[in-house]
Amino acid sequence: MPEEMQRINPTSLDAYNYEGPGIGAGAEPIVWMGLNMGVSLENSHNVLEIGFGEGKLLQKASTITAGKVVGLEIAKACFALHLEEKPNIEIRGMDVSHDVIPYPDDFFDFAFCTETIEHLANPYFCIAEIKRVLRPDRYFILSFPMPEDNFGTGGGQHWHVYPGFLTKGSFELFMRSMYFRKLAYKQNGSSAWYGYQNIKNDPRMVDLFHVISGNYEQETLWEWVDKVEDKLICTGKD
Repeated sequence: MPEEMQRINPTSLDAYNYEGPGIGAGAEPIVWMGLNMGVSLENSHNVLEIGFGEGKLLQKASTITAGKVVGLEIAKACFALHLEEKPNIEIRGMDVSHDVIPYPDDFFDFAFCTETIEHLANPYFCIAEIKRVLRPDRYFILSFPMPEDNFGTGGGQHWHVYPGFLTKGSFELFMRSMYFRKLAYKQNGSSAWYGYQNIKNDPRMVDLFHVISGNYEQETLWEWVDKVEDKLICTGKD
């Protein structure tokens, strides 16, 4: 366990030693996105999963695509599953809260993160990295327990690092500011499931932190926002 990981993210050591692997959503998101987003994996697609747990999604994806299927995980128990016995699966141990995803820009066609983001110390960094490695107009599918429904430490409840961040209104505004277009939203039991499209290919779009720290005239900023607003409105039904 790298010492710097413990300094940056005090919860990393617990995650690293988690007895797991976590169950997560299994391979269900592959079917879900077809039913709710109208998209599917094809033979040449590259796939990324953040927090692969038991590896069921990786294994399912590897039977559909001949492209690269990559899983990132921090819990060491997950690496005893020998998922890399399939030739197109690659797994890496890393903390996505602060480790750069070791792939070039615009590499993946699909990114999945199910029942994981609520545990991250720096979800912004992780999602920014997913955006970077995800190709323009390609897809990000994620799920997490709804804090409005089950936040807590009792039976049937779930702990979140930032519960306010994952409430529906807050999370959707955040993803909008990161230029992810919402294609689908469903409640699946006590979890929220989202399907997003990466719309980073519009040259008028300014990075979130550039807007925050930049010296923009209000009129200029709102003129730009109006021009891209049509791409930011979700097309899925709530």
